[in-house]
Amino acid sequence: MRTLGPLPRLLVANRYAGVRDVPWHVHAGHELVLVRSGNCIIVCGELELSCPAGTLAVLPRGRPQYQRSRGPVRTSYVVWQAGDALLDPSARTLRLPVGSRPARWIEDLCDLAREPDAPPTGADGLLLALLAAVSRLDDDRRRDAMHPALAEATRILTEHIAESLDTGKLAARVGVSASHLARLFRQHHGCPPLHYQHRLRLRLSERLLQDPLLSAAEVGRRCGWPDLNYFCRVFRRHAGSPPGTWRGSRHV
Repeated sequence: MRTLGPLPRLLVANRYAGVRDVPWHVHAGHELVLVRSGNCIIVCGELELSCPAGTLAVLPRGRPQYQRSRGPVRTSYVVWQAGDALLDPSARTLRLPVGSRPARWIEDLCDLAREPDAPPTGADGLLLALLAAVSRLDDDRRRDAMHPALAEATRILTEHIAESLDTGKLAARVGVSASHLARLFRQHHGCPPLHYQHRLRLRLSERLLQDPLLSAAEVGRRCGWPDLNYFCRVFRRHAGSPPGTWRGSRHV
């Protein structure tokens, strides 16, 4: 399980509109490219990503890339640094409707980047929300490719993250045996169902600890650990330090 590490920092947010190809270039951070209209191909390393309108391309830092336009094309792009654990930075495309909330956040980041403040006020917080939303798109895509019972069990564990669930009852609820469900989880998630829920709780606890208005006790309760001492022990085994110390280290 990876920890969040440094919070993401916005490096660049801008828009492109034209018919010319974008020549080879390299970014110092990871990049999101939203194709707002038109059609293009983004070459990233040895990959060719087809990007019609409504496509979000995820591109890793340090990888040479080239955009081949197919007629007039308009894109909005965001480049950020750090925060790798929030979003898998490997090159790929996702469907992202132009009018959706994450798409609007990309446009907001482009507008914020035009402000005279450096860094623009509120940009990193909005970037954090954007990366979390894109990560959920990844989760949805993976769930669509799952065995139906696995997809439903994964949904239940995610939506009822703070509840104590039993593997046998969970398996009966999704219509398979407990052993079959455990096998599906190991094949897809690499661990049994309740271990997977434990990982979800740790990921959620890291996100919630970024909010200075939430006490460690409240974070533990929301993640399914109502006993503060127990939550502190679990989190320390995972992150190497108790919640309060870990939280302080993220804001140095």
